Amino acid sequence: IMLYSGTALDLESTWIGTSRGHREGNPILGQSKVRQAGVSIGTAVMVDYLAARMERERPSKLAGFMRASVGILRLVNVGWNWRRIR
Repeated sequence: IMLYSGTALDLESTWIGTSRGHREGNPILGQSKVRQAGVSIGTAVMVDYLAARMERERPSKLAGFMRASVGILRLVNVGWNWRRIR
């Protein structure tokens, strides 16, 4: 849940910032909303898929850690974005 909610909040805060005249700082994401959504959601889906596959092959806490760590990084991005756009 944290993985996808972090991704959604990161996209929302990015789009609010760009609507207020700020630019996306990540050159991979660029300035296109479609590209930003595709890369961000695609990354989240890939992490979730790899974690699920890891859980099937050998259950461990590492899969949950992968999901949580990417979700936390996305939430850090949200904090950074909100700090800049307030």
